[in-house]
Amino acid sequence: MRFFVPTFAILFIFGCGGQHPKPTQFDADPAPFIKRVNERNEAIASLTAELTVELWRGAERLRFTQMVAVDHQKRLRIDALSPMGSPISTLVSDGGRLMLYAVSQKRFFIGESSPENLGRLLPVPLDPSELSMLIRGAIPMIEARSKRLEWNAKDGHYSLILEGEKGREIIGFDPKSYDVIRIERWIEDALRYAVRFADYEGAPNLRVPQRIRLEVPDGKIEVDMTVKNHQVNPDLPLEAFQLKPPRGVVVQSF
Repeated sequence: MRFFVPTFAILFIFGCGGQHPKPTQFDADPAPFIKRVNERNEAIASLTAELTVELWRGAERLRFTQMVAVDHQKRLRIDALSPMGSPISTLVSDGGRLMLYAVSQKRFFIGESSPENLGRLLPVPLDPSELSMLIRGAIPMIEARSKRLEWNAKDGHYSLILEGEKGREIIGFDPKSYDVIRIERWIEDALRYAVRFADYEGAPNLRVPQRIRLEVPDGKIEVDMTVKNHQVNPDLPLEAFQLKPPRGVVVQSF
């Protein structure tokens, strides 16, 4: 048996512009969503994982594997591996300093933990502390002087909008699971970066996104990270976030 949809019905469906209706119980109070973000940020204190990374910069495409460790003090360790699994470089941020050892070049760099120095390994406009949070699915929130909650009818999700002195942050929440699915950081009318989260796994408040996609429009950069073999809240020794130059290797400043 075949079913036919009248022409006027098709026009009605597509004429609506694909708008998602606001939930009937919608409450514009942003406080519960801010509380959820804070609770989620505190629940996952540390994480280790393997990342499969695809990076596009214009027409250039790179694919590589990284082993990462992050913690609630926003410390970060990234071990980049070759296709054979041997280390290419190690980057460590202890929150104040950033250290990078390029194995093949036998060069050791040390400097401020800043977006510029992080960009030597991953060309994104993120502070290492921000990247540390994003990898564990935590949400870095700006200091906001105003907060409001809206319904995004186009994409069908809640939007928590934070307005600060230095810009604006928009955090998108799935309407069913309330998982964070998107972050946008704006400086005036320019989008600094956007992050998408998908394929969450784990117990409530310990759910980790298995896909993280970072977009930087200004630099035409896209980074797609697939999270594998992750461990939530492992005990990470202090040594995990320390890096010393091997004997005989010259130390240079960034």
